[in-house]
Amino acid sequence: MKLTRRDSIGLLVTALAIGLFTDVLTHQSIFGLNFLLWTTLWVAVLLFAAFDKRRLTPSFAIFGVFALVNAVMSYVRIEPVVAFWSFVITMVSLMMMAGSLYAPNFLALTIVNRFTELLTHGISTILANANEGFRTLNGNRKPVKLRGAVGIIIAVLLAVIFLALFAGADSVFSRQFGFLHDLFQWLGHYNVGRVVTICFWIAASAAGLLLIIGRLNPVKPTIHAMKKFLSGNDSTIILATVGVIFLIFSLFQLRYLFASGSLPDGLTYAEYARRGYGQLLLATLLASATVYGAMAWTADAVRLRARTWLATALVALNGFIVLSAWKRLSLYESAYGWTMARFVARLGLICIFLGSILLVLWVVRKMSTRRLFGFNWYMIATVLTVAAILNPAGIIVMKNITERASRSVSLDTDYLRSMSDDSLPAICKYAPQLRVNYTQEYDKLMEARRFTHVTIGTEDNHGLSRHYTRSAEFKQSITGCMLEAGVE
Repeated sequence: MKLTRRDSIGLLVTALAIGLFTDVLTHQSIFGLNFLLWTTLWVAVLLFAAFDKRRLTPSFAIFGVFALVNAVMSYVRIEPVVAFWSFVITMVSLMMMAGSLYAPNFLALTIVNRFTELLTHGISTILANANEGFRTLNGNRKPVKLRGAVGIIIAVLLAVIFLALFAGADSVFSRQFGFLHDLFQWLGHYNVGRVVTICFWIAASAAGLLLIIGRLNPVKPTIHAMKKFLSGNDSTIILATVGVIFLIFSLFQLRYLFASGSLPDGLTYAEYARRGYGQLLLATLLASATVYGAMAWTADAVRLRARTWLATALVALNGFIVLSAWKRLSLYESAYGWTMARFVARLGLICIFLGSILLVLWVVRKMSTRRLFGFNWYMIATVLTVAAILNPAGIIVMKNITERASRSVSLDTDYLRSMSDDSLPAICKYAPQLRVNYTQEYDKLMEARRFTHVTIGTEDNHGLSRHYTRSAEFKQSITGCMLEAGVE
């Protein structure tokens, strides 16, 4: 790729600006408003590059939306698990945007091809473009050769070092070269580490920009053929065996879990129903992997139609097991309350159920393998993004308080008080429902020390990294309930 001097100067200035801006943000904290600003900056750069290269496709725009929405969630949500998955989705979306600018067929490549390409040709692209940029900045002038330049530089450095040593050893000598003491004192107070980090972020920004404007031609995908070690009969036997086991277990679920049939050996319905959702969650994941492996690792087309029916039936039974795990989880939560782990388990069940639908489309050959994994990524990212927007901590507080009357177990106020600040608006909204019939639980939940870190009027922020829950508008939104609960 050829660069003009104007292009090279523009890239250099842009890299300097982005690097300095990134350094300011990272010296605050990565999670918070600064991460949102950093993401917005790179989305804007990528959008400009896509428009300039005429690569502004619907997929590119979708990744941009995912990046920005999840960056906002990293600022708005302080719950660690929510902030983590929002951060991961943001970074993956930015990487996919940059990759789609690097090569027109980047999104059509397999995951292995994408990483291989970026780690091999991507680095060579950055180096080649950097060399081209330096060449255009230098113009047609011949480089000036300074004879003895290396010797002069080494000699000057050694002279400064020895003068400083002698000045420290002899007081009369030091008076003659007192300026060296002032020089070393100035260098000692200067933040050398800050210079190093600034240079690092400038270099990283420049490398990202050079990669984005780099390779335009499609990438030749490397074929990574997975060894198909199963015969048609093998895969048929596997699917049939697992399917029979799932069918038998489903019949048990229909009788005892959904139809409330009489249980043997004095086992209570509560004991039967309120356990096992974790094991079922793992079983559904393993069943999906079994279907995929049996269909993808079969060497021949013998009994292909029979395998298709068996695989579809197993996925359908797997969907029923997902519903069974959902019901068990609901019964457990109705007895003991909601927690973040149980909320995440619900998200997992939703993803498995939706993924099962995509898996059926792949089994009946209505979808390619690449699209199967691609759509599963979109599905998981969408579920997690929607969950972050809905505020899991607030939902957990709301469900625990509003369903308190239907539970015989006391409200786990210690757990609710240990949750992040994302739970405070829900506590303020729903806690008054406890005052009449559950006064002690209300008092414990609204205990003054629960709000010590968000006391009204307290300024607690760290520059651009301040979190939304530390902002004045957030504190103002919970002022009423804090005063009502006696928090000063």
